[in-house]
Amino acid sequence: MKRLNKREQNEILNLSKRFIDIHSKIVKVEKEIQFLETQSSNLILDLESCREIEKEFCEKMSEKYGIGELDPLSMTWKIKTEKVK
Repeated sequence: MKRLNKREQNEILNLSKRFIDIHSKIVKVEKEIQFLETQSSNLILDLESCREIEKEFCEKMSEKYGIGELDPLSMTWKIKTEKVK
C-alpha cells in the first residue's frame, strides 16, 4: 500500500468536498421540485373549485335572466338569442 503525499491528500479531500456539495444541491433541488409539485396540485384543485363555483353561478343567472353566458370583463350576462332562418 502506498501512502498519498500531502498534495494528493488535498486533491482527494477537495474532490470529496465537491461530491458532498453537489449531492447537497441535488437534494435541495429535489425537495424544491417536490414542493412545487404539491403547490401545483393544490392550485389545480383550487382552479377546479373556481370552475365549479362559476358553473353554479351561470346556472343561477340562466334561471334568473334566461340562457346566456357570463362576460367577466364587462360584468354582464349576455342572453343568447336564436337566429331565425
